[in-house]
Amino acid sequence: MRLRVQLHKTLPSIVALAASAAMFGCVSDTGIGNSTSSDATSDVSASTVSAMVAELPSPAGAGAGMPNLFATEDGSVLMSWFEPVDTVGEASSTRRGRFALRFATLHGDTWSEARTIAEGDDFFVNWADFPVIIESDGTLAAHWLQMNGGRGTSYDIHITRSRDGGETWEESIVPHADGTPTEHGFVSMVPEPDGGFSAIWLDGRDFADREGDESPEMTLRAARFDAHGNEGPEALLDPRICDCCQTSAAYLGDTLVAVYRGRSDEEIRDMWSVRRTADGWQEPVRVSHDDWMIPGCPVNGPSIAANDAVGAVAWFSLRDGNPEVKVTFTHDGGASFTEPILLDSGSAEDIDGTNPRQVAGLADTSNAAKPIPLGRVDVAWLDDTHAVVSWIVGRGKDADIVLQTVGIDGELGARQVVAVTASSRASGFPQIVSQGDRLVIAWTEPDGDPSLHTAVVGSPLQ
Repeated sequence: MRLRVQLHKTLPSIVALAASAAMFGCVSDTGIGNSTSSDATSDVSASTVSAMVAELPSPAGAGAGMPNLFATEDGSVLMSWFEPVDTVGEASSTRRGRFALRFATLHGDTWSEARTIAEGDDFFVNWADFPVIIESDGTLAAHWLQMNGGRGTSYDIHITRSRDGGETWEESIVPHADGTPTEHGFVSMVPEPDGGFSAIWLDGRDFADREGDESPEMTLRAARFDAHGNEGPEALLDPRICDCCQTSAAYLGDTLVAVYRGRSDEEIRDMWSVRRTADGWQEPVRVSHDDWMIPGCPVNGPSIAANDAVGAVAWFSLRDGNPEVKVTFTHDGGASFTEPILLDSGSAEDIDGTNPRQVAGLADTSNAAKPIPLGRVDVAWLDDTHAVVSWIVGRGKDADIVLQTVGIDGELGARQVVAVTASSRASGFPQIVSQGDRLVIAWTEPDGDPSLHTAVVGSPLQ
């Protein structure tokens, strides 16, 4: 854990040049798509945002950020976020002060008035470990992270529920029973068919009271809550995973599938999945053999979305040193995955070879730097045969938030720029969710007065 914190503090700035929207080729015989894009130039003006994007007035106040979106069964969209209570302060990777966890509901093109879920001056407010909100059979559930008095950034997960549409919230509960002053976070929550929900998280309890040369591990754990909020037994899903990459989970038919970044003894940190069937949690399955060997966490987790029993998984990797954004499909509840489809890539020559741990270390700070895919992915379904993936492309201090459709047959649509933000970590992870025949997107703009933006992207996207 100390190594992870140290690596974050030493990362160079993200730099790259302007990228314009580009068309991609079809999938090759190997299953990896071949991409082409316009050449980088010395023009660093903002990329052209697609005309299909209509920004919506945001319900969030000044300084807000770290949004999360959830599509409800009645066709509305929930959004949660953190917002400073007293002062806005500077945008940064981890923010201090008093914050409120708030949420709003999108009906049509209008967000409801923001309401507060919880508030505190000991919340862990971080660019990558954002709060989640879901709905399960009319009950809302949300979580936040709260400092627990341990060394460094040790914090606990707090989950609360509302049975009256968010008017009131129950006293929070901590899903992990270890009681250690260590890190617990990067939570995914999934509604259960019985009206409850499951929570999946990264758990650092093994870092407590370690002795001598003992090497503790970050683990992946889960718990299921019934419709009354009662927690079942914790389950250990994977005893050794990457320290601080996001998790993502979804029901594929009758199977709950979680995806995450694993960690081998050789420091290979590729995408893995683990699924819960009627027989319980199964052994983890490797999603893709990128063979990315790094001695520190890239803070760049995967995303999964469900279309009934079919799942789409998107992620970022450095395969052979080349930054890549890819997607794959599973048709058997996460037991196996199709060959990965390449959506975007950069050259290893554009990455600082002295710091291969992160794509954030780029070799050139001048206007000759090329656009670099930075990951921070999300994925959603457009229809029964097409998914859409979002990610960030760095171009100097700015970055494009881009979307691209991909069919389950591997055919790629046009890449579209849907927003422009900063390439710094403070811009966080843009979020997308399907709402009927359109997408809703939310993102953080950290420059100037930090703010949270929302927009809808019309159809057709192909």
